[in-house]
Amino acid sequence: MIVEKVRIQNFRSIVDSGDVKIDEKITILVGKNDQGKTNFLKALESFNRDYLYKNSDWCYYVKRKDPKKAEVVKIWFKLDDSDRKKLKEIDKRFENIEHLVITKYFDNHYEIYAGPPIDLSKGAIINEVLNRIKDRIEALSSKMEQHAIRYKPFASSKPQYDQIVKIFLSVIFKAKNVNEIHQAFLNLYNGLRNLPNRDQQINADIEIAINDLESLKNELTSAIQKDIKSQILNLLPTFIYFSSIDILPDAINIDEYLRNKDKYKTFTNLFRLANLNVEDLKTKDVFERRFATDEASAIITGYINTFWKQERVEIVIGCELPHIFVYIRDDTGARDPPSRRSESFQWFLSFYINFMAGTKGDLKNAVLLLDNPGWVLHPSGQKDLLNTLEKIAENNQIILTTHSPFLIDKNKLERIRIIEKKPNGVGTKVYEKFYDSIYDSLQVIRAAIGADISDSLFGHKNNIVVEGYSDKIYLESMAEYLKRKGKETINLSKVMINGAGGADKIPFLLSWYKAEKYISIAIIDNDNEGRKVLSEIKRMDIDIDTENDILKLDEIDDAFRGKDIEIEDLFDEEFFNKAVNEAYKEIFKEKLGKDEISLDELPGDGLITKRYAKFFKDKKLGGFDKIKVALTIKRMLEKDEVEEGELGKTISNFERLFGKIKERFKERGVEL
Repeated sequence: MIVEKVRIQNFRSIVDSGDVKIDEKITILVGKNDQGKTNFLKALESFNRDYLYKNSDWCYYVKRKDPKKAEVVKIWFKLDDSDRKKLKEIDKRFENIEHLVITKYFDNHYEIYAGPPIDLSKGAIINEVLNRIKDRIEALSSKMEQHAIRYKPFASSKPQYDQIVKIFLSVIFKAKNVNEIHQAFLNLYNGLRNLPNRDQQINADIEIAINDLESLKNELTSAIQKDIKSQILNLLPTFIYFSSIDILPDAINIDEYLRNKDKYKTFTNLFRLANLNVEDLKTKDVFERRFATDEASAIITGYINTFWKQERVEIVIGCELPHIFVYIRDDTGARDPPSRRSESFQWFLSFYINFMAGTKGDLKNAVLLLDNPGWVLHPSGQKDLLNTLEKIAENNQIILTTHSPFLIDKNKLERIRIIEKKPNGVGTKVYEKFYDSIYDSLQVIRAAIGADISDSLFGHKNNIVVEGYSDKIYLESMAEYLKRKGKETINLSKVMINGAGGADKIPFLLSWYKAEKYISIAIIDNDNEGRKVLSEIKRMDIDIDTENDILKLDEIDDAFRGKDIEIEDLFDEEFFNKAVNEAYKEIFKEKLGKDEISLDELPGDGLITKRYAKFFKDKKLGGFDKIKVALTIKRMLEKDEVEEGELGKTISNFERLFGKIKERFKERGVEL
């Protein structure tokens, strides 16, 4: 299942986050300190069934309300064919649903909306049986209290009894499946029957209770197997929060490790990733041990060097009974255990081992919540970390917080969500549209992470200034698409595309770049707003050459010369309409009663966006959001959801545009 959208309410600093879209791979939360970024991640962690809300979790801006009615986490899950197949096995009515919407309340119960009205009330039976089990345990505890008074030797065993039943009740109220239930009861029975200092009466009461509990266990397991809600919740991904990483030690004693693997989590994951069976090492001769560790070393070295680009390293795993040890060899000839390497390398190595091994095992079907990962890393190391996260995100959705511009891919800014805590009891809010700035499209991100415009994410020696964020998406998406197809394009690694936040802001941003001695050109639409920009530059008499520093879209081809044209008009109309239908299919279905509209339904002629804007207004569909469509086109191109032939004139138009851009930069001595 893919998390598509979330909403947090009544949790710590969050009164109501609003609906927050979650990227299919990586979502990045940015904001100043103490704005609620960690609270947002912890709220998602609380969605897990084993998390029970405490009084301290209640939002301190909100007056207490009935916990049964207080929503905390609502999540929209997008389903694929595999999910529907599993749900159909639970109830055939789930066969054709596309989404599940699940809400967890402050009293820890869940409500599930699955589209069709499906009776999920069987969960009440489970709760009733659980309460009867609890009552039976309390009755036994009352008798054990009397026995401790009656029979003095048993008094010293009473604390052990209390611990046994406490653990039992905790486990069964959190258990997710029948196997966990069976194990919990087995542990209880063994614990009761092995209590020291029992006499005949105590034994008799224990056996009577076990007989009663066995009947209740059978009722409980039967109810769980029939319970639709419980079975659905068992299919959901787990939300795993990380704020720190278990650093890899230099060496371990094999016997100690085998007795207590949980204590050496990173070593366990290292062995899993390197396909090394530690138990077998004890029985092998010296040559077999050397062969096994050499093979494991080669595997883990290959993995690490795929992502760690600071230097080439060799990770060596060695074994001299009774110890297994690790050291790192580099091109300088140094041979150091992890503890003698830099803090940043230790962190990266340990992070990589835990997450890459975990995504194949413990972290499978998990959403990873990373709180400020890699803060100890050098900027170049953070770029390596970003590459690693991209790899992990092939199997796990990731939601992370950061203050670092180096963990933000400048070509994937749609992943960013701005976290801000508002005064007067409003609390933490989450914003997606960071590009709605009165300055430039990235100003809000810079403010959120405390960066200035010369930092690497936001400044470049070569710059293309466009009117808005949608223009930036179009250029970057088409540049990458044409690169994959071997056609005329620009090299995005050599240039920064920045939206000015409106045509009227272009003169100011372009002037700033020129003052900083950056090589820059601006691209403007040939429309009323674009013509106003040129007039304003001349009126202000600022140092911008309107012939060379600005490229008007009508200049890219003689067929466009003198015509009104926006960047959206470079797309084939049929393809652009397909993207609009994809972006707005749910709204069209809800308000128009159909999945798509045709070009024939649009009013008149002229700029394509103006035609859609008028159609949306006439049909009372709300405003036409160009960025929504731009992000849809970006996804369609990235995932090759459209045949090349469907793009029509789109390819040739953007090839001409990129050719003109390259000419302008070449005149300034820059090859794009």
